[in-house]
Amino acid sequence: MNLPSKPTLRLFEFQAKDYFGLSIKDTSLVAVQASTSNHQLKNFSSLNLLPGVVQNGEIKNQQAFLNSLKSLLQAAQIKTPFVVFNVPETKVFGKIIEIPDLPDEELEEAISWQAEDQIPLEKSKIYYDFKTLEKDKQKTKIYLLASPQKSIDNLTSVIQQADLIPVAIESSALALTRFIDPKIPNPVLIIEVETPYTILSVAYKGTILISSSFETPANDTTLFENESSKEILQLREFCQKKFKTDFNFILSFGDLPIKLSQKTLSALNLKTIFPLLNLKAPPSQFINRFSSFALSFSLALKKATPPSDLDSINLLPPKLQGRYDLKEKQQFLSKICFFALSFLITITFFLASTFAYLFLNLKKLELEINTKSTQGQNSESFLVQKAAKEINSRSNQIIALSTQLSKTSSDLTSLNELVPNNLNILSISFDYDKNEFSLTGLAPQREDSIKLTDNIKNSKIFTNPQIPLKSLEKKENVEFKITFQKILKP
Repeated sequence: MNLPSKPTLRLFEFQAKDYFGLSIKDTSLVAVQASTSNHQLKNFSSLNLLPGVVQNGEIKNQQAFLNSLKSLLQAAQIKTPFVVFNVPETKVFGKIIEIPDLPDEELEEAISWQAEDQIPLEKSKIYYDFKTLEKDKQKTKIYLLASPQKSIDNLTSVIQQADLIPVAIESSALALTRFIDPKIPNPVLIIEVETPYTILSVAYKGTILISSSFETPANDTTLFENESSKEILQLREFCQKKFKTDFNFILSFGDLPIKLSQKTLSALNLKTIFPLLNLKAPPSQFINRFSSFALSFSLALKKATPPSDLDSINLLPPKLQGRYDLKEKQQFLSKICFFALSFLITITFFLASTFAYLFLNLKKLELEINTKSTQGQNSESFLVQKAAKEINSRSNQIIALSTQLSKTSSDLTSLNELVPNNLNILSISFDYDKNEFSLTGLAPQREDSIKLTDNIKNSKIFTNPQIPLKSLEKKENVEFKITFQKILKP
């Protein structure tokens, strides 16, 4: 089996920005907020958890966890409610599979059948996502990742109780692959030394080829090195047989200070490399504890694209998908409306100024016409009258255009007051000649689009809203189109 190639980069890709990374481990919580565009570090903080609050990635004491999480966010001064967090590697199943070449719209159904065969859990009891690794005319290579619904729901439920909104969920090892220099041609071994398990993952160009784990020995370096060596040799044998390749570099992370000795690394033909870190003037307290902060920092740098994206992995449950996208689109459209309104005001002011200038010149021409007529200069008077008529005609056009712009601006303002806050308006059209208006958008729930229809119906400015039955077929993420009219004054 060939190694997966590097995923193709897209020129335009939705990338969320206003969120933070949260790493959840059995012994600690870490929050990091950073800019995804220039890797500028904004806020960060860490907090140790009491024993038993989190066990093997599952929250056992919800109240203690919530208290710790709120204290963490307060210490980090993080204001945004949007969060990307991890599920431990021991709770995920990953596999590279091949399927026949299919159009993108048919991939999800094909992967659904593959998930049932490839994942050792019932399909109805897992959340899964996939990304395209390689595609040609005969086959498509896919990286499939799944996690039990019980594990994901346990985390998301408590996260939401803290008034946070999950944007994306990713496995720990997959997140840490962002620290591997893409210039390294071969796979890299990532080792996470944590409590209760040490995780070893073989990563290649943003994909986990294979993982293994063992219970981390307490204060026993010799036992740790023996267990690590055994697992590394097994992973190496697997990679050589299945992927026809080997790994010679190792990246180490984790809260525990246990590390493989140089003697053991040399015996295993492994060289330690430093994580790829493009931070501008990072503070010393962050760098000194980078091994602990790394996971949360990598989550903060994730391109938080929705699960429907074919180039990234996001284990977010379906019922939570789309909330961030709606918020981003709503903010974007609000800015567009603001700039459009500002533009209309500017144009109206310009037209009014132009009209005033033309009006003054028209008065001057009329005065000149009277003067010329009195003096009997008929030919010059004719030319002046012709110029005056032309100016007068242009003035009337400007007045009409100014009135139209003013009317549109007023209607936009009135319509904006009728739209519920959680609705996404994608387009608005006004046809004053036919008294026909329409708007299209996206509603989180079917009831939200019905509420907008009722608001228009009860409005003192608009009337007769019509919404096609097709727009009401879905219960969630409803795409709708509403047509209506303006109440004409007698």
